[in-house]
Amino acid sequence: MKIHTENTAQALATIGIDIGKEVFHVVGFDPNGKIAFRRKIKRLALAEMFQKLPPCGCSSSAAWRS
Repeated sequence: MKIHTENTAQALATIGIDIGKEVFHVVGFDPNGKIAFRRKIKRLALAEMFQKLPPCGCSSSAAWRS
């Protein structure tokens, strides 16, 4: 996982997810909109990853469609 902030657990404001069949691309953003981390994760490991993160907002490309 690529970390750009000192304490990701306290710095996350939003998580973005690009959903694929087998692999998801997950990006965490800090309150200033800067990327805190990027991660490519397999479908079966997604729930475990979210259990380790602090509560924050979540968005996907489907949420951006009008």
